[in-house]
Amino acid sequence: MACPHEPRAAGQRYEAASEPFEAMIRSKAAVGNANREGRSPAYERLHWVSLAREHVSHVVARPKVCEIGLNTGHSALAWLCALPTATYHSFDLVRFDVTRGAIPLLNRSFPGRFELTAGSTHETLPALARAAAPPYCDVTSIDGDHSYHGALQDLRDMRRLAAPGSFVVMDDLWCAASWCGPPTRAWTTAIHSGWVRQAGCEVLGCCTGWCWGTWLPDV
Repeated sequence: MACPHEPRAAGQRYEAASEPFEAMIRSKAAVGNANREGRSPAYERLHWVSLAREHVSHVVARPKVCEIGLNTGHSALAWLCALPTATYHSFDLVRFDVTRGAIPLLNRSFPGRFELTAGSTHETLPALARAAAPPYCDVTSIDGDHSYHGALQDLRDMRRLAAPGSFVVMDDLWCAASWCGPPTRAWTTAIHSGWVRQAGCEVLGCCTGWCWGTWLPDV
């Protein structure tokens, strides 16, 4: 699998790097076990990684990307291509066949740079926070539990692992679709609680939206 030379360049070169994932998804579909959650558009993934790269490029030589939600592996590919010196740690339930198919693809393509913790983030993140030396995460991406309390807990737990002032992006915010409502409330609560300083948001049509910013330190 080849990464594009310029991750911020649009679509075609980046999507070419996704071909092994697309083939894997098609093979799962052929036997009727390609269930998966919705996948973010390529433009959205490119926007996330461009923002993060600008934020960390002059700050951290070997950043650690922490992401809730692996699904088909496309966002993991985007992060690992955009930040070639980074390591990537995914937290996912691993409940879909396409997720189980993406894991060996990522391990083979990015040896020593891909890590996965399977299970509920409401258990795995607090356990990691107790075990890891802070700060653990230099870039944080959240696309997990879509209930209000679950999304709020993911924000709270990721903040415990993240470096103060580091980049955070959260998916499924501010769109008109039903799945955006509870995470948007959680993100807004995090802002009002002094956990996150929002830098911007973008919404694409009815069903896709995201916001980004930086983690604020405890005061």
